[in-house]
Amino acid sequence: MANFDNKWGIKVKKELAELWPPLSAEEFEDLKKSIAENGLLEPIVVNENHEVIEGHQRLLAWISLGKDEPPVIRIVKTGGDLAKEIALSVEYNARRRHLVRSELAIIVAKAFKMIEELTQKKVIPRESGNTTNLGFNKESDSLRKVAERVGISEPTLSKALKVVEKGTPEVQ
Repeated sequence: MANFDNKWGIKVKKELAELWPPLSAEEFEDLKKSIAENGLLEPIVVNENHEVIEGHQRLLAWISLGKDEPPVIRIVKTGGDLAKEIALSVEYNARRRHLVRSELAIIVAKAFKMIEELTQKKVIPRESGNTTNLGFNKESDSLRKVAERVGISEPTLSKALKVVEKGTPEVQ
């Protein structure tokens, strides 16, 4: 994972940072150039503990530019609800990142898997045979709604979940 050490007390949750693929070297240089010329056009979204929910790459670019002043942040109160933070990360990034539908579906599926692992509760439906109603429980309900808002249908999500659970890392 990249070095997010900073003097402003902004922390990074590894699980949220690793949910999204890093920018290519060219994309990262373009981001740095944009920030150097225009500042942060979008604030870094953090929770009440100053842990980044969305904006990891912008924070990394800000740090790498050697800025003295803290980056612009937006605080979102999540009450420490990691499932909510994961859903927010998906919703914010789905709009900003230029991903094809299948890439986004895999990320949403990984987010479901992450919630399941972190809560030690079954939130991913398994082989129900009914892809029109996956029967999500409340732990994943907000993420399911986000998936719908970003255009990932339940059948597509069901297929992506199978890839995440059974596919090789190269496929994921």
